[in-house]
Amino acid sequence: GATGLTNLTAAGSETHYIYSAGAAIYNNSGGAVTINITNAGSSPSIRNSNGSSTTIQNAATVKVTVKDATTLAVLRDARVLLLADTGGNLPAAASVTIVSTVTTATVTHAAHGMATGMSVNIRGANETAYNGIFTITVTGGGTYTYTMSSDPVDTATGTITATCVILSGLTDVSGILQTTTFNYTSNQPITGKVRKATAGILTITATSGSGSVATLTFAIQGSTPFPTGTIIKVSGLVPSGYNGTYVSTGGSTTTVTYASTTTGSMTTAGTVASQLYKTGAITGTIISTGLDTTVLLISDE
Repeated sequence: GATGLTNLTAAGSETHYIYSAGAAIYNNSGGAVTINITNAGSSPSIRNSNGSSTTIQNAATVKVTVKDATTLAVLRDARVLLLADTGGNLPAAASVTIVSTVTTATVTHAAHGMATGMSVNIRGANETAYNGIFTITVTGGGTYTYTMSSDPVDTATGTITATCVILSGLTDVSGILQTTTFNYTSNQPITGKVRKATAGILTITATSGSGSVATLTFAIQGSTPFPTGTIIKVSGLVPSGYNGTYVSTGGSTTTVTYASTTTGSMTTAGTVASQLYKTGAITGTIISTGLDTTVLLISDE
């Protein structure tokens, strides 16, 4: 009876192609297809027709945690910039040309390897509107666009380069900045830096202490300058026991609290500011499972 099987014989110059059944995706495009897996999804089974190929890119988490080098307290609102370095698939200081229509810049960038929604750092244009960090929309294998804040001349001049931006922003209350949306096909070297500047020096107008908690008062601010977890530096106060470097335990637009055994009202006014730190460097390589690195910042006394 019928078995559903066909005997294959080598006759003449015939070529037979055998495909496995039951694949989730059948690529019969006749060319190369890339599938990006996001949100911790699993890789599907693939079946390729003759002349077709499929590449699976799995999303990996890139995470930077910033801490005080002395106390190991996490640092919120530290600015992180993480860039692609040479030696990977993502561009690092690649030479590009740019033209624009009104505020839309179009970049010609051969084999850039980036996807829509990723960010790029443009440098070296004589017209400053072209320079900066921008989110891109890919329009081709060698082109993408981004939106500028103003309308420069139509053709950018200068020695212009483009570098893929992996992370750019401020750390959260846990001292973390991360992304889970990048996909990597091979190890990607990275370079970057972390800065944590002072939030501004405020003059203290009053103090009080319960024996376990100190409260400093200052002129009203537009937002809470020293929220819980902020490293603060208090200077110049008398009683001097209020002075030093502490972790904020709470704050408002006019006050900040921290652990202290000092009591009493001030007799000499002082200042309070978030701790200033030296810039920290980031180096390393993002592998298939991502990158999880901690940067320790040294106080800049």
